[in-house]
Parts: sequence; structure tokens; C-alpha cells
Amino acid sequence: MSFFMKVPKDASHKEEWIRQAISYYDDYLSVYREYHVDIVPQYAGVGLEAAGDLSSSERCLYYGRALKVFAEPYDKYQKTFPLTPNWKEDSLKRVQEKFDKAGCNAT
Repeated sequence: MSFFMKVPKDASHKEEWIRQAISYYDDYLSVYREYHVDIVPQYAGVGLEAAGDLSSSERCLYYGRALKVFAEPYDKYQKTFPLTPNWKEDSLKRVQEKFDKAGCNAT
């Protein structure tokens, strides 16, 4: 998130800051998928959604990736990381609306 905070302060490098943030979310997901550590992959979805909100050129890419992450199962983590009821459904709905509003096409 610290890279996202740089965007309004340095708009000329906005997409670069967003890509830097995404690289950390990719690492987070990689660790989750490779080592099956006890983390919630949907937290990366929140970061991807934020990247979509900030990006001018890659909005659809980031929203699409967020939708995929939010769709991943996370039931086994609810004991360690309690999530609010309907968190997954609400996240999917919210990002799908942004995806549609941005004129993105599912591929």
C-alpha cells in the first residue's frame, strides 16, 4: 500500500508505483500457492482492486485479476482469519461492478 500512497504525490510515475505494489501482491500470492502458508489470498485481491482504482492504463487487467483472487476458496482460513459475513460475495460484486463500469471485457 505504501507504493499506492506515492501515486498522488508523483503522478508522472503513477503506473510505475502501481506495478511496484503489484509485484509485492504477486509475491504474496506466490508464497500462498507454493507453500500453502496460513494467509488469506483475498488480501491480495484488495490490493489488485486498489491498483485498478488508481491505474489509467491497466484498470481492466487489475480488476480482472482481483476477481480471480476473490473467487479463490478461503474457507479453511476462516478460523485463523475471521472474515465478515458475505465478505467474498461483497468483494466479488463490488469489483465486478467496477470492471463493468470501466468497460472491461472478460477474456
